[in-house]
Amino acid sequence: MSSALPDRLTGTACLSEVELAPTAILRDNQHLTSLAIGAFVFTAATDLPTRLLLIRRSKEEAAFPSRWEVPGGGAEPTDESLLDTVVRELKEETGLEVASISECLGQIEFPGRFGRMWRKYNFLVEVKEGQEVVTDPMEHSEHIWGTKEEVEKVEITTEDHRETILQVFAKIEERRKAR
Repeated sequence: MSSALPDRLTGTACLSEVELAPTAILRDNQHLTSLAIGAFVFTAATDLPTRLLLIRRSKEEAAFPSRWEVPGGGAEPTDESLLDTVVRELKEETGLEVASISECLGQIEFPGRFGRMWRKYNFLVEVKEGQEVVTDPMEHSEHIWGTKEEVEKVEITTEDHRETILQVFAKIEERRKAR
């Protein structure tokens, strides 16, 4: 792993793939053309209700303008691993620095524009305390720390993404209640 990664990486379920270079994953999965990540950043465990960071795509974006999503983006050939992609994309899209990547929440494959086939890996991410979210207005116009109920009301990029978000919400809320 690169030195840009935080010191603490615990409980990652799909560690065997996420530590590989994106180019290696694509080489071993010929049906894929692109890889992406999603960073699920929740408020601290003591904060109730549970809130998730969502960012709103700019109205100028070609795909899903003005719709909401978790921070994320495509892997680049220069990323040493998907974990590096998480760190880079979260910083680029929100200005937030990763404290830890605590879990790989799974992956989903889907067709994209121009005949591309994507695999997106979703991660549970903790960020360093005391930071403010800063978005690039050319990419994302605003952000919210949304509750599950708020997420159900806003326009998410796709229904698959909404379903993933709601499943992760349920998992996090269940864990917090068990404490």
